[in-house]
Formats: sequence, C-alpha cells, structure tokens
Amino acid sequence: MLSGPAPKIRRLASEYLLPPLDSELHFTYRITIANVNGRPGVHVLTLDPNSCILDEFARPLGCTLMANLEFEVTLEHRASKGCESLYELSSREHLPARFQLVLCDDGQCPARLLTLDRDGQITQVIYLLAVDVAGRCR
Repeated sequence: MLSGPAPKIRRLASEYLLPPLDSELHFTYRITIANVNGRPGVHVLTLDPNSCILDEFARPLGCTLMANLEFEVTLEHRASKGCESLYELSSREHLPARFQLVLCDDGQCPARLLTLDRDGQITQVIYLLAVDVAGRCR
C-alpha cells in the first residue's frame, strides 16, 4: 500500500446501470460512494438493487422498493499515474465484489469504479459523477 492523503470526494454516483452490476449478492442498478461527515477517509458505498422502468431518454419512471445495501469503506491508495490515482475499497464487512476507484487529482476526468475478478482482472467499468445529496450533477 502506498501512503498519501485520503482523497477528497463528497459524493459520487453512477447513472442507472444496464446491464446491472452482477455481484455475489444480487444485481445492482445504481452505486454511490459518499464521505461520512466528520470522519476523514471514511466513506459509505451504497448498492441499489432496485430495477426500474425507463422512459425513452433512459430516465427511471418507476422502480422497485427494496432496501439499499450500505458498506462503510476506506480507500487505500494503490498507484498513481499522471493525474490519476487508484484506490482499493476495503471494509470490515464482506464486500460483494472487489472494487477499485480511479480518481482524477485535477478533477478533469470522470471517476471510475472498477470491479475485479479473483485474478485482479477488470470485469466492469462504472463511470461516476459528482452529485449533490439530491443526486443532481454538480
């Protein structure tokens, strides 16, 4: 593990995912990573299992009402290249997949959540947007 300051992220969220993230628990259609107020370096990973009916612009019209799964995670710095940094998500709880997060130090590229298989190969890339608490893009 490389040392370095914890990344400064407030709230990152995926768009509605099709196909959904297929983890060992079940399908996930939206993902959010948010900082826990007052706890530097501690984040909450939220996996939303609710499937939705989409309109012609791919905006949800109606969704199922299942509870989200939340995991308290820390981001462990793994590598840096140019203006990008790679972090491994770790938790005391068992995460349903192995996740890594790519952040742009200068904010000029989108954040990317990576899922990896047991061999460390990337199986899915999920682009994340900076959003406010209501889910609106900043």
